[in-house]
Amino acid sequence: MCNGVSTAFLLLALERNGTGELHSIDLPEVAGEEYEAGTFWDGKGGAVIPPGKEPGWMVPPELRDRWRLVLGRSQNELPPLLERVGAIDFFMHDSEHSYECMSFEFRTAWQALRAGGLLVADDVNVNTAWAEFVRDADREPEALGPKLAMIVK
Repeated sequence: MCNGVSTAFLLLALERNGTGELHSIDLPEVAGEEYEAGTFWDGKGGAVIPPGKEPGWMVPPELRDRWRLVLGRSQNELPPLLERVGAIDFFMHDSEHSYECMSFEFRTAWQALRAGGLLVADDVNVNTAWAEFVRDADREPEALGPKLAMIVK
Protein backbone atom coordinates (compact mmCIF):
# COMPACT_ATOMS: atom_id res chain seq x y z
CA MET A 1 0.00 0.00 0.00
CA CYS A 2 2.76 2.44 1.02
CA ASN A 3 1.98 5.77 -0.67
CA GLY A 4 -1.35 4.57 -2.04
CA VAL A 5 -1.05 4.76 -5.83
CA SER A 6 -2.45 1.26 -6.47
CA THR A 7 -4.93 1.76 -3.65
CA ALA A 8 -6.27 4.91 -5.31
CA PHE A 9 -6.81 3.08 -8.61
CA LEU A 10 -8.59 0.19 -6.91
CA LEU A 11 -10.79 2.59 -4.95
CA LEU A 12 -11.61 4.50 -8.13
CA ALA A 13 -12.78 1.22 -9.71
CA LEU A 14 -14.95 0.45 -6.67
CA GLU A 15 -16.40 3.95 -6.79
CA ARG A 16 -17.26 3.59 -10.47
CA ASN A 17 -18.81 0.17 -9.79
CA GLY A 18 -20.81 1.68 -6.95
CA THR A 19 -20.10 -1.25 -4.63
CA GLY A 20 -17.42 -2.97 -2.60
CA GLU A 21 -14.75 -1.99 -0.15
CA LEU A 22 -10.98 -2.31 -0.04
CA HIS A 23 -9.04 -3.55 2.96
CA SER A 24 -5.30 -2.81 2.99
CA ILE A 25 -2.55 -4.00 5.30
CA ASP A 26 0.68 -2.06 5.44
CA LEU A 27 3.83 -1.96 7.55
CA PRO A 28 4.91 1.55 6.54
CA GLU A 29 8.49 2.73 6.25
CA VAL A 30 9.08 6.48 6.34
CA ALA A 31 12.13 7.75 4.47
CA GLY A 32 14.94 8.89 6.75
CA GLU A 33 13.58 7.33 9.94
CA GLU A 34 15.59 4.84 11.97
CA TYR A 35 14.07 1.42 12.62
CA GLU A 36 15.08 -1.45 14.84
CA ALA A 37 16.94 -4.24 13.04
CA GLY A 38 14.48 -6.86 11.80
CA THR A 39 11.57 -4.43 11.46
CA PHE A 40 11.56 -5.01 7.70
CA TRP A 41 12.55 -8.10 5.74
CA ASP A 42 16.12 -8.60 4.59
CA GLY A 43 16.45 -7.20 1.11
CA LYS A 44 13.76 -4.55 1.49
CA GLY A 45 14.36 -1.64 -0.75
CA GLY A 46 12.32 0.64 -2.90
CA ALA A 47 9.08 2.24 -1.83
CA VAL A 48 9.04 4.41 1.26
CA ILE A 49 6.72 7.14 2.51
CA PRO A 50 8.05 10.72 2.41
CA PRO A 51 8.70 12.33 5.80
CA GLY A 52 5.58 14.02 7.17
CA LYS A 53 3.19 11.84 5.15
CA GLU A 54 0.90 9.01 6.30
CA PRO A 55 0.47 5.61 4.63
CA GLY A 56 -1.86 6.05 1.67
CA TRP A 57 -1.36 9.80 1.51
CA MET A 58 -1.91 9.77 -2.26
CA VAL A 59 -5.48 8.42 -1.94
CA PRO A 60 -7.89 11.29 -2.65
CA PRO A 61 -10.22 12.06 0.29
CA GLU A 62 -13.33 11.50 -1.85
CA LEU A 63 -12.31 7.83 -2.40
CA ARG A 64 -11.56 6.93 1.23
CA ASP A 65 -15.09 5.92 2.32
CA ARG A 66 -14.66 2.42 0.85
CA TRP A 67 -11.19 1.91 2.33
CA ARG A 68 -10.09 0.26 5.58
CA LEU A 69 -6.39 0.34 6.48
CA VAL A 70 -4.78 -1.96 9.02
CA LEU A 71 -1.19 -1.23 10.08
CA GLY A 72 1.09 -4.18 10.78
CA ARG A 73 2.62 -7.27 9.16
CA SER A 74 0.36 -9.20 6.85
CA GLN A 75 1.48 -12.43 8.52
CA ASN A 76 -0.17 -11.15 11.72
CA GLU A 77 -3.03 -9.09 10.32
CA LEU A 78 -4.30 -11.01 7.27
CA PRO A 79 -5.85 -14.04 9.02
CA PRO A 80 -8.01 -12.00 11.45
CA LEU A 81 -8.96 -9.59 8.66
CA LEU A 82 -10.14 -12.42 6.42
CA GLU A 83 -12.01 -13.94 9.33
CA ARG A 84 -13.84 -10.63 9.84
CA VAL A 85 -14.72 -9.97 6.17
CA GLY A 86 -15.38 -13.55 5.04
CA ALA A 87 -15.10 -14.62 1.41
CA ILE A 88 -13.33 -12.18 -0.92
CA ASP A 89 -13.51 -11.49 -4.65
CA PHE A 90 -10.04 -10.02 -5.17
CA PHE A 91 -6.65 -10.13 -3.47
CA MET A 92 -3.55 -8.21 -4.51
CA HIS A 93 -0.11 -8.86 -3.10
CA ASP A 94 2.11 -5.79 -3.23
CA SER A 95 3.77 -5.78 0.15
CA GLU A 96 6.79 -7.56 1.61
CA HIS A 97 8.31 -9.40 -1.32
CA SER A 98 10.12 -12.03 0.73
CA TYR A 99 9.51 -15.65 -0.25
CA GLU A 100 7.96 -16.36 3.15
CA CYS A 101 5.52 -13.46 3.06
CA MET A 102 4.48 -13.98 -0.54
CA SER A 103 3.90 -17.71 -0.01
CA PHE A 104 1.93 -16.99 3.16
CA GLU A 105 -0.26 -14.34 1.54
CA PHE A 106 -0.99 -16.44 -1.55
CA ARG A 107 -2.00 -19.51 0.49
CA THR A 108 -4.03 -17.53 3.02
CA ALA A 109 -5.86 -15.36 0.48
CA TRP A 110 -6.54 -18.33 -1.83
CA GLN A 111 -8.47 -20.06 0.94
CA ALA A 112 -10.70 -16.99 1.37
CA LEU A 113 -11.12 -16.27 -2.34
CA ARG A 114 -14.49 -17.09 -3.93
CA ALA A 115 -14.63 -19.28 -7.03
CA GLY A 116 -14.01 -16.94 -9.97
CA GLY A 117 -12.12 -14.49 -7.75
CA LEU A 118 -8.78 -12.98 -8.74
CA LEU A 119 -5.42 -13.29 -7.03
CA VAL A 120 -3.02 -10.65 -8.33
CA ALA A 121 0.65 -10.34 -7.43
CA ASP A 122 3.26 -7.66 -8.04
CA ASP A 123 6.96 -8.44 -8.36
CA VAL A 124 6.24 -12.08 -9.23
CA ASN A 125 9.82 -12.45 -10.43
CA VAL A 126 11.69 -11.60 -7.19
CA ASN A 127 11.67 -15.20 -5.92
CA THR A 128 9.98 -18.54 -6.65
CA ALA A 129 6.91 -18.06 -4.41
CA TRP A 130 4.55 -17.11 -7.26
CA ALA A 131 5.71 -19.82 -9.65
CA GLU A 132 5.41 -22.46 -6.94
CA PHE A 133 1.99 -21.26 -5.83
CA VAL A 134 0.42 -21.18 -9.30
CA ARG A 135 1.87 -24.63 -10.01
CA ASP A 136 0.46 -26.01 -6.74
CA ALA A 137 -2.91 -24.32 -7.40
CA ASP A 138 -2.89 -25.83 -10.90
CA ARG A 139 -3.52 -22.46 -12.52
CA GLU A 140 -2.03 -20.75 -15.56
CA PRO A 141 -1.02 -17.19 -14.66
CA GLU A 142 -1.87 -14.28 -16.91
CA ALA A 143 0.74 -11.55 -17.21
CA LEU A 144 -0.59 -8.05 -16.57
CA GLY A 145 2.80 -6.42 -16.99
CA PRO A 146 6.50 -7.30 -16.77
CA LYS A 147 6.28 -8.03 -13.00
CA LEU A 148 2.51 -8.21 -12.43
CA ALA A 149 0.37 -11.34 -12.92
CA MET A 150 -2.95 -12.84 -11.92
CA ILE A 151 -4.78 -16.12 -11.63
CA VAL A 152 -8.47 -16.92 -11.38
CA LYS A 153 -9.77 -19.30 -8.73
